[in-house]
Amino acid sequence: MPPASAIEFGASSPDFQRTLLPHGFRYAADGDIERIVGVEKDGGKVWGRLCSPLEFVARTENASGTAPGLLIRIQTQNGNWNELSIPLSGLIGDELLRDLLDHGLRFVPVGRDATELKRLLVSVVCEKRARCVSHVGWYGDVFVLPDAIIGQSPGVRIVFQPTHTMEHAYRVGGTFGGWKREVAARVAGNSRLMFALSAAFVGPLLKLAQMDGGGFHFRGPSSTGKSTALHVAGSAWGGGGVSDFVCSWRATDNALEGLALIHNDTLLTLDEIAEVDPKAAFRAAYMLSNGKGKARFDKAARLRPGYEWRSSFLSTGEISLSAKIGEDGRIATAGQAVRVIDIPADAGCGMGLFEELHGFNRPGDLAVALRGATKRHYGHAARAFIAEIVKDVPGIASATRDAIATMVGQICPKECDGQVRRVASRFALAAHAGELATSFGVVPWSPGDAFAASRRCFEDWLRSRGGSGQKEIEDALDAVFGFLTRYASRFRPWEAPDHQIFDCAGYVRDTREGRAFYVFKSTFQNEICGRGGIDPDYAAETLARQGYLKRSSDGKRTRTERLPKIGNQRVYVIRISSGEDGDERAAAVSPEPR
Repeated sequence: MPPASAIEFGASSPDFQRTLLPHGFRYAADGDIERIVGVEKDGGKVWGRLCSPLEFVARTENASGTAPGLLIRIQTQNGNWNELSIPLSGLIGDELLRDLLDHGLRFVPVGRDATELKRLLVSVVCEKRARCVSHVGWYGDVFVLPDAIIGQSPGVRIVFQPTHTMEHAYRVGGTFGGWKREVAARVAGNSRLMFALSAAFVGPLLKLAQMDGGGFHFRGPSSTGKSTALHVAGSAWGGGGVSDFVCSWRATDNALEGLALIHNDTLLTLDEIAEVDPKAAFRAAYMLSNGKGKARFDKAARLRPGYEWRSSFLSTGEISLSAKIGEDGRIATAGQAVRVIDIPADAGCGMGLFEELHGFNRPGDLAVALRGATKRHYGHAARAFIAEIVKDVPGIASATRDAIATMVGQICPKECDGQVRRVASRFALAAHAGELATSFGVVPWSPGDAFAASRRCFEDWLRSRGGSGQKEIEDALDAVFGFLTRYASRFRPWEAPDHQIFDCAGYVRDTREGRAFYVFKSTFQNEICGRGGIDPDYAAETLARQGYLKRSSDGKRTRTERLPKIGNQRVYVIRISSGEDGDERAAAVSPEPR
């Protein structure tokens, strides 16, 4: 029998029951695992070292009884133990071996030793069972993080077991108290910073509120403090890397899908939208919010379902999402506008994003202090927030839905349309998240502070939007009147039909009542509407209801008109009366009253 000290070195705890190893493997006296490397002449087995101390805790599988794996514990060279759940499918190739090395297992990663280690992992039999979950976020009433399971699932142990090695920033550093003093307390009085930090807690509430994903985009010039808002919000969840918890917009569609999946039910922060391709921005606005990636075929030509997630994200940029999409000749749709909500970063106090400096001389000094603090203290707040939620998930869910309805009623103008109400509900959810964090003691704010910050940001959003009217109507009118204003020279004067015009778009005619544009069907459908992604029928119907489009006698949106030098043509007849009161669009293309 080996010395007791040698046995104790290899054991993680006195009461740990070692798993019986399969034939050809054994535990060494110092806790290492050995394998048979040969046979002596007399038939005796020759044993050699396979790997450093390794414990087998449980066999894992998902709720469907598939995705088998192992929950193991690895003793590092300094004597600490790392727990890791590994999918057995990872043994195909070398990715899993690299993961074991990264977690401190010492073995020869090539040749016969690597093959034998794989055989050991496949062959070992554990009596205990655990439920593996491959995604971050809610699993029932338990919240899964890469290194922590928050909450309890009676009768079964839950472990995080991704299908592939996953890089993440859900790290914990510094102290919770330090984060409260140096980060959360210093954002008080700053509506944008308080709102960003409140929005950081929205992710875990999306499921409870029964809301789809979505996010907010802080827009404004450089050096206004936009990136500071992302670092502040991200510090609630993690950090410790070069960019803390902040990711970049500069990514492919596939990479953005991966980021969304890793940040399911948590927070995704994306800095500087100018770095993303306009087409990718157009697709990402829907993809991130809708929570579903593209279905793909695997190497065996089998259709693999797309990833799914619930995404709460914060974004920054010098330009808006609609401006980025416009670089490619498109117009952002109303659906995108309510999924990625554009907030002016400048708070209007001459200090960029800041309003209260908390004793610092300049906004830049406070920004530097906040960035420094987020590098020292991170990852505590979100875990504390979730730990309170799991104590009463049904109760928090009911209170969240009630709070959203109440807050929407308080901040939404009575005459506003459904789209504005949808946006208001997102601001209300962020406000409620901040108020919950206050009541839980996660942030050192006073009751009502988070609501006030969210209301201020909502009112600024509504003001920058131009009112509470339906955005599809606004977009359609903007597209039509914008074209008529920019390309008025492409319309041939009715009184001068011989006037040569390159790329003629139609005719224009001035009367005592105003100005009439006779727009060719191809121009209206392909240029005015097609480039902006607007349905021509919807645009024409909008014009008709607003009194700008003259219908045909049978109610159709186009009319047959006898055009000079051309003859009968079906055209869209858009009429603008002289001196349209309060309508800047119409006034831009209407004639001076005669």
